[in-house]
Amino acid sequence: MNKIQRIFLFTGFSLITLFVSAQPCVREELQKKPGVWKEGIKGSTNNVTPANLTKEKEVVQSIFAMIKEGYNPVGCEVTHTGVYGYNAAEGKNWVADPYKFRAYFLRYLCDPNDRQKSYVEISTPTMLSISVNHFTYSNEAIYAAELPDDHKEGYISVKELPEYRNGYYYWESKTEYNPGSNYNSKMKSYYWLISFNNKLPYKHVTQKEYLLKTLASFKASVREINDNESRYRANYAGFSEDDKKVYDQQRNYYGPAIQKIEDMLISKSEAELASPAVILHPGDMQPFSELVAMGTPGADLLIKPNPDYYDKTLPKHAPQFFSINLNISHSDPVYEHVYEHVSKAIDIQKLKAILGVSPG
Repeated sequence: MNKIQRIFLFTGFSLITLFVSAQPCVREELQKKPGVWKEGIKGSTNNVTPANLTKEKEVVQSIFAMIKEGYNPVGCEVTHTGVYGYNAAEGKNWVADPYKFRAYFLRYLCDPNDRQKSYVEISTPTMLSISVNHFTYSNEAIYAAELPDDHKEGYISVKELPEYRNGYYYWESKTEYNPGSNYNSKMKSYYWLISFNNKLPYKHVTQKEYLLKTLASFKASVREINDNESRYRANYAGFSEDDKKVYDQQRNYYGPAIQKIEDMLISKSEAELASPAVILHPGDMQPFSELVAMGTPGADLLIKPNPDYYDKTLPKHAPQFFSINLNISHSDPVYEHVYEHVSKAIDIQKLKAILGVSPG
């Protein structure tokens, strides 16, 4: 090959390279691009002993292996991690450690500022969480522990409860996003709960419990108002009738509700008082949430941890129940692939088989 031929060959190769490198990013092609698993940032391990932490990591690894067996990332990078440690003040009389496997599905997207480039999105609502010994719902968690003494209500409010299926409990909920956000409005959360002998790690708060807790809270508020008034009278010589009216108004805010609760505790039958409490929150100017029938639109069901569910002879790292939360932003091909394959990768029987089992 002479010098001129080499020049033409080099020039042609350069033009081909330039043409290939200048190809615009095509989103449809990115959606088919093989994805990768990427280990995420490790968090704290507060209140977990080294021995328990080792066992908990083994459980999380077995969960990860289960998901990897049934799902290969496509069109996204999957950041995964084990989450360990907890705030001991969030409960009392802890029976088991809470920990989880978590994965976020981050799509490959075309760069709007450079049509030849793509990038991995930095946040996503599409995620998988497989939790051990706890589940979170309505921003509150049921742990393998009783609610702490300083818990604001002494119960947890939920909009719906899982239905029993073939060997597990299941429920769904929708989450709407603003139309201007990066995600469509077809956001949906799927939940599974896998437990010993299909029992539940929580129980209903009864109407009687709810009424007594609320009555005690309202009476405590009235006592605080009275104490504030007494201190003000003692330390301020100019206490007036107008000042007294302010304190009377504060007391009157609770007075009718206190009387109503006391009447209900007398008038309701024992069967009614022993039934599950379902409440409907009032307007801002009303302190008392009325008891309503099960299924009332907008109502909350009241639950609390069930200490009798747990096997207290097991080590703290042993799984006593699993809760699974899969959030999917539907209508996106990458996320639809996640939903189809990850939901199938969740092997209920494998998880049931390791309930109560110490790894190793």
